[in-house]
Amino acid sequence: MADGAELMFSSNRENYLPQVISRFQGMEYYNFSPLIYARDCQNIAISGKGRLIGNGQPWRDWSEIRSTIARIKLLEMVNNNIDSSERVFGEEDGLRPSFVQFVNCKNILVKDIHLEDGPMWTIHMIYSKNITINGVNVKTTGINGDGVVIDSSRNVLVENCFLHTSDDSISIKSGLEKDGWRVGKSAERIIIKNCKITEGHSGVAIGSEMSGGVSDVFIRNNRFVSVNEGIQIKSMIGRGGVVENIWAKSNDIEKAKRSVLITMDYDSRISSNSERLPVFRNIYIYDVYLKRSSNALVIEGMPDKDLIHDVYIKNVNGSSIRAAVKVKHARNIFLRNVNVSVKKLPVVDFLNSQNIDLRNFSCKKNINECVKINGDHPEEIFFRK
Repeated sequence: MADGAELMFSSNRENYLPQVISRFQGMEYYNFSPLIYARDCQNIAISGKGRLIGNGQPWRDWSEIRSTIARIKLLEMVNNNIDSSERVFGEEDGLRPSFVQFVNCKNILVKDIHLEDGPMWTIHMIYSKNITINGVNVKTTGINGDGVVIDSSRNVLVENCFLHTSDDSISIKSGLEKDGWRVGKSAERIIIKNCKITEGHSGVAIGSEMSGGVSDVFIRNNRFVSVNEGIQIKSMIGRGGVVENIWAKSNDIEKAKRSVLITMDYDSRISSNSERLPVFRNIYIYDVYLKRSSNALVIEGMPDKDLIHDVYIKNVNGSSIRAAVKVKHARNIFLRNVNVSVKKLPVVDFLNSQNIDLRNFSCKKNINECVKINGDHPEEIFFRK
């Protein structure tokens, strides 16, 4: 598109029929076509300085009641082993489509374009590979207003992008529970760098639909201006799947409720009927600068479950209203050079966690005021000032 050009999409639902195969929150189905859609294609480019405007508000108004009913119906179909070709929605019982979507495509470039106000997820790649998102500007409003969604895709580079979103700005997913296990495609080999996120629920989120697994993700040199969570890894009992080999380095988080959140206690609206346990392991978070954070680093496992382990955090600087580090129900957590000023002690707070090694952190008070330890295995928590 030429600089200054604008393309506004119709909100007439009939223009997005017949239905096409897609994925809604990790479950395959047939639904309204996304506004821009490609399947089984290669060597694709969307580029230019123009603006694509999704006209999403009529979609949101139409689906406010229908979406809950349709989501429950789709989940029941998945749990009852209904083939994805028979999970057909659209017309009166449909769900909002994504704005731009690639399904089983390869060699994709999205560059410099401005995307605004889609029905829901903005750039959504499914089962695709060799993807570059460069210099893209995304602005969203309303529920499910994610920016870039990397869904069971691999070899993805997201760089030099500007995002102002009403949900997770950049999200990595790999399928929901039973359907995610059936498809069995992970999200892997992903680089996110040099992006500016001025608003979002999370700056970069992994999960909560991660049942196919997520691995080898690099998050580097990004700036998060105002978010609930800067970097979030989230799941819950029932999801299964493994998130591993995650590196985050040199990220600035200016304002956040929690700068880094690693949680197995995610409150999903789609409850699980499975007992499969997800696992987070081999997570490396280095060189974080935070300016205003309610909690700097929060790690939340589940009682009596070995779900989060081998997390390495080094060189964290800034200020926090509450604890700099809160860890519960986790093991093998290594913290180095945590220098976060807090308005309320303790600086670090451990609950029912094992093999915690904390070194070189700053606290002007007595060590017993700075470090709070509750629960089992206190002898396995080592700290040096």
